[in-house]
Amino acid sequence: APYSVSRELFEAAAAASPHLAIHCAELPEEQQFLCSGTGPFADLLRDLGRLPEDFTPPGVGAVRWIERLGLLRPGTQLVHCQELERGDLARIAASGASIAVCPGTISWFGRTPPPVSKWLAAGIPVALGTDSRASNEAFSLRAELRAAAAYWPGLSPLQLFTMATAAGGRSLGRARLGRIVRGGRADLMAVTAHSDRAHAH
Repeated sequence: APYSVSRELFEAAAAASPHLAIHCAELPEEQQFLCSGTGPFADLLRDLGRLPEDFTPPGVGAVRWIERLGLLRPGTQLVHCQELERGDLARIAASGASIAVCPGTISWFGRTPPPVSKWLAAGIPVALGTDSRASNEAFSLRAELRAAAAYWPGLSPLQLFTMATAAGGRSLGRARLGRIVRGGRADLMAVTAHSDRAHAH
């Protein structure tokens, strides 16, 4: 995450791998810390002894900081993006980066669901994730799908299913995953259907 990783570590990680998963713009307090170096995040890091004495905040929000570091690129997965700033949507769309959204975490913290439909309309690949057990009771992708369908009722079953399969693979930098095609790779399971709603779309 931009609030817990130094410029040097980000640059080393970027040089070591074409794929990065960055928890990004998750909270207003995160944006406050990056913009001004103040607020609850600064207090916490200082209390933990993790805020360098010579720390200077980037002076910009999370997405712009990641962009400035050269990390907003294809192969970068931005997790959450709950608190995007003006212009961030266009930045992400132009960069080729993807977003992973985690309905279980949204539910755990009682957050407002982000505008996934707008992200998809902008051409951003959006994957469905579980985050971690620290903020997810079920830790099940099927539960995430159910929650996603409730949070974003305007999305079609195909869009939701793509978020959980092919978009997930692409977001991880492994485009062969989650696709039932020649050369693709998918773990399959049978699920009893109680309606034919998917066929209507």
